[in-house]
Amino acid sequence: LVGGSHFCVTKRDGKRVLLIRLANRRCNLILHPEIRVLFLTPHATQEGESYIGQNELQLETVSSAMTGVLTVSHVIDEKSPLGKYVKDDTFDREAFCDESNALSVTVLGRDTVYHDDLMCKHTYLCAKDAIFDQHFSWMTRRDENGKVVLDFHRLDDTEAAASVAAPPTANPNVPPPSLHFNDIDVHVFCGGLKLGDRLRPNCVFSENAYAACEAKGLRVKRHFIDLAAKPQWFLDLVSDYGAKAETPCVLLPGGEFVTDTAKVLARLAPYDGVGMAVEPADVSPGMLMSWFGYQASVPVTVRDLQNAEKWAESRLKLDKFVDKLRPIDAYLDGRDYLSDSAKIGWSDLRYIFFVGFVDMFSRVCDPEGAAYVQSQCPRVKAWVERCSKDPVVLKARCGLNFDPRLPANCAAMQKMVGKYFKHQADLLPSFVDEVLAPYDAFASGSAPLLAFEDVDVHLFAGGLRLGDKLVESCIFSDNVYAACIQAGWKLRRHWIDLEDKPQWFLDLVEKNEAKAETPCALIKKADGSAEFVIDTTKLLERLAPSKGEGFPVADADVMPGLMMPWFGFQASLPVLVRDVRDAAKASAKEEKLTAFVERLKLLDAYLQDHDYLSGGSAPGWSDWRFIFLAGITVMMTRNFDADGGTKIEEQCPKVIAWINRLTRDPIFLRTREGVAYDPRAPQNALSMRHLVHKYFKHQKDLVPAFVDEVLAPFDAVAATAKQKAAAPATKGNAIAQSGLQKKELATFCL
Repeated sequence: LVGGSHFCVTKRDGKRVLLIRLANRRCNLILHPEIRVLFLTPHATQEGESYIGQNELQLETVSSAMTGVLTVSHVIDEKSPLGKYVKDDTFDREAFCDESNALSVTVLGRDTVYHDDLMCKHTYLCAKDAIFDQHFSWMTRRDENGKVVLDFHRLDDTEAAASVAAPPTANPNVPPPSLHFNDIDVHVFCGGLKLGDRLRPNCVFSENAYAACEAKGLRVKRHFIDLAAKPQWFLDLVSDYGAKAETPCVLLPGGEFVTDTAKVLARLAPYDGVGMAVEPADVSPGMLMSWFGYQASVPVTVRDLQNAEKWAESRLKLDKFVDKLRPIDAYLDGRDYLSDSAKIGWSDLRYIFFVGFVDMFSRVCDPEGAAYVQSQCPRVKAWVERCSKDPVVLKARCGLNFDPRLPANCAAMQKMVGKYFKHQADLLPSFVDEVLAPYDAFASGSAPLLAFEDVDVHLFAGGLRLGDKLVESCIFSDNVYAACIQAGWKLRRHWIDLEDKPQWFLDLVEKNEAKAETPCALIKKADGSAEFVIDTTKLLERLAPSKGEGFPVADADVMPGLMMPWFGFQASLPVLVRDVRDAAKASAKEEKLTAFVERLKLLDAYLQDHDYLSGGSAPGWSDWRFIFLAGITVMMTRNFDADGGTKIEEQCPKVIAWINRLTRDPIFLRTREGVAYDPRAPQNALSMRHLVHKYFKHQKDLVPAFVDEVLAPFDAVAATAKQKAAAPATKGNAIAQSGLQKKELATFCL
């Protein structure tokens, strides 16, 4: 006896219900099953006692016998313990999915084989295992002999409830503003798939229609439609024209709306009689269905592979698919394209997107079958490779060729298996999950998008929370970022809150056996995988090594060379009046100030004859190595010790001029988000307060009064945001008042 990995909250005949699926894998008869479902939620009494409340959910009639599978249901009405989560026919998912809520399911029945009691128990965490507005799919299918069997691989399969209302939108009769025809001949609606932060092409027939219109010279505006969650404006649009919500479809001037690939092509880009003739039935159902039949028969398990009958059937279906490709292969004898010319044409576009995709899919899921196809149709293979480099094809596929390791292709293959070949999920190689892992994490909200489609480097830089956003606060992260920008790297910077590091970052550094420090980076390698590098020096060696030009800089010149003398001086600043009057302490402070100034003099000496440490007319590697440390330490010295600031200005005037010059540089401003070294800039005030609180706690009374004044409104915003973030944990949740911990709940459930 087993329970599904999740439960559903949906509607049946207008009534809201909770559904739980149970399965008996042996499919023998179980008599008089007693099924109990308890809703576990923390409760605090008026007397101050706290405990886990066990609220039984009354189930609708349960059969007196159970064999293979059983779905039990509980009606969520005013009598239900879950009724408190329903208001105005809306289910409060956020409150119900509190991490402290759980369901406990127990089953007890009489096993008719062993004549003994059979029992199982399963616990669901509401925050993790609840699925809304979906119901369980049928678990039956027909085997190769036509017999109806239970497929336990489908135990957790669900499908959207047909009655789920679409999200409210504006007036459905008003099309989106982008559907104009000022400089557009046709709007093409193409099937897409959400991956990361954008929609990607995911419909070979949409690609065909779009490419044919482009090749025809039409001014085309393409709109990707998320096939997994079609937007309401699109549903309203097709409804207005009495059409199905399918892609491709097109909108023409005068309100003409055309659906279906063949009809779209006939209306906008008809076959011109040049090249190989292609009838709609040649592609679908002809080639499409023969490939579907072959792919569905590909063996998954070793047992299937060793089954001579199944293997023969699969190869027979493969031959039927190859028979559909042979006419193309024959036509390509002596030709580069089906257009019968030196460039791609109508007939090529009719086939290439489908043939290219299924070739890629087969190479991944059935390499032997793909090799057989290529051996039988070698000219088709060469044609696919040729077409995949064509500008029209690349534009239709948003720059994608048929490389199976490209994220959009991985997502399309995964989607294809999940929708049409669920029993073949194990045929997808492990690299598919690896490629899609960062997109899955991004979609779940657990991490930023750490993919390498548009960037070469993901730099993790130290930041601090200023109001409701994170701002720059790590001079060494700034050093790496500026050097990489100048070196021409395509990089994306991710702020890491130094006072509250996110879990995804902690997991990342733990996975790479590193310390949770910034800067660090994920760097794209030649094979597409990621390399994790930490430490400023190592990052610069890997991404932007010194070319030996300008002021020579060794790592020791910066840290500890310049930083430690400043730390020693800053720590020596007197706080109490008696410290000021203490001659020994005053002398020690002057010695440490002198040591710091002497380090700055090395820079000042070089700058006597140069505008920049690079030795040239623009900032370079040496400038980025020093500016962020020099800038903030000089700023703090000026504001914490006026005499020390004056001494630096008098003895290192070239350094001061160099700092002022660099703060106007575009790379500097991009690195520090437009902020120079004005101490009253909120970002700088925050950095000064942070440094004092972290390294010089005894000097908190030296922090200028304007710092708290500048930061007061930002602190108020941060406090409000913190309270709001904590609100869901206390709303209707006695666990927050009782002190009961998540670990205690987990122990109770176990």
